[in-house]
Amino acid sequence: MRKLIQGACFVLAAAFTHAASAGEPIDAAKEAALNRLFDAMDFEKTLQQTMGAMKAALPQQMAAGARGAIEQSGMSEEKKREALTKLDEEMPKLGATLMDQFLGKEFLDDVQKSTIQIYGRHFTTAEIDELAAFYRSPIGKKMMTKLPVITQESMQFTMQQVQKRIPLIQQEAMKRFGPAPVK
Repeated sequence: MRKLIQGACFVLAAAFTHAASAGEPIDAAKEAALNRLFDAMDFEKTLQQTMGAMKAALPQQMAAGARGAIEQSGMSEEKKREALTKLDEEMPKLGATLMDQFLGKEFLDDVQKSTIQIYGRHFTTAEIDELAAFYRSPIGKKMMTKLPVITQESMQFTMQQVQKRIPLIQQEAMKRFGPAPVK
């Protein structure tokens, strides 16, 4: 069970690594081991599935946050209605445009390159080989097939929890900074 949890943490962190990473170059043997690991994990497919799940949920999540901000603003009711109408028209297009940026080959390559650098700093070549062996095992393969669904369910729950708390954060901001100016 411990190895399963460690493997899940590795995959989740790898799938969401978007920052470019500077530092010492990874030696060729370690980079080759990481590439074997990514092959065993079917890294690109898993990342595409994860990002695809985000693409489906992103416009709704962005709209909910924007809707809350509009409702809490100091705008007149008429201005709020106008803003909400525009939001309903534009948010699906904006969400799709944003996510299309995260599903292209260039993005996937950038994520994999940065992940190699990051995990190369934190794992030895021997540890990487152990992880690859895990992902080639039956339970490792099962985890890779279940991970996108688990990730999507976890993201949905997390976003629900975040959205529940947005009004409290907005109220606190209103106390500290006052209402947004009416335009």
